[in-house]
Amino acid sequence: VKLGRVHLKCGEPVVMRPDADVRQVARTVVARLQEHTATSTHHIRAFLHRNRMEGVSAEWLRDALERRGGLVIDSPLDVQGSVDPVTELSMRWHWMHLWYPEARALWPDHPVVQHHTAAHGWHVPERQPTDAELRDPRVRQLLRALFEPVARDYATVAASVGQPPWPPRHASARSLLHDAPGAHLPYLQAGFDDLAERGVLEVERKAGAIAWGPNAGQLEAYRAACVWPEDRAEPERSRARLRGA
Repeated sequence: VKLGRVHLKCGEPVVMRPDADVRQVARTVVARLQEHTATSTHHIRAFLHRNRMEGVSAEWLRDALERRGGLVIDSPLDVQGSVDPVTELSMRWHWMHLWYPEARALWPDHPVVQHHTAAHGWHVPERQPTDAELRDPRVRQLLRALFEPVARDYATVAASVGQPPWPPRHASARSLLHDAPGAHLPYLQAGFDDLAERGVLEVERKAGAIAWGPNAGQLEAYRAACVWPEDRAEPERSRARLRGA
């Protein structure tokens, strides 16, 4: 198998002694991988090919990633028509975490932003975005392109599992994917995980069983909270315009 150029970068050694916490060692290893995973210009072009944003060029995005601690390497690959939507979503995992501080700062109460960044922020630079960065319309467009699909798939889970007292309609993210072919499987799985952590669902993975949890009554409120903040405000703006008329 010809893989082309392979770039290897070593992180700090992770020592595993007899008394080490295996889970903590595993988290540290994944953090090292996230810290040293590089992004290529092919990743950037693939993302921008599917997400056209005013003022956001490949050069701007590369510079923004590098200023946030990312490593971007040049790639000669041509993106036109060569990257399918699922692959492009998967490629974002190489660099999406570099924008977690901005997402958390802008939407500290959004359940999806908070769950996603907590679950996948193995190594996120400790920095506080400036007010100028958060007001930059290019940053706002970029963050929406990155995080709105995540929120949409979490909401899909909440809208598709059904309602008590009937049993949940889906026992896994894979079964739901058949009814939501445009969704991204990792995001759907994360939606199930979040509902389980909140006690809305009780999931027994080994048995493949799922049931309503003690907080099942919070399902509808959770689904509404998953709506992207800018879209959530639109009905209120519409009502205000009608009142003004």
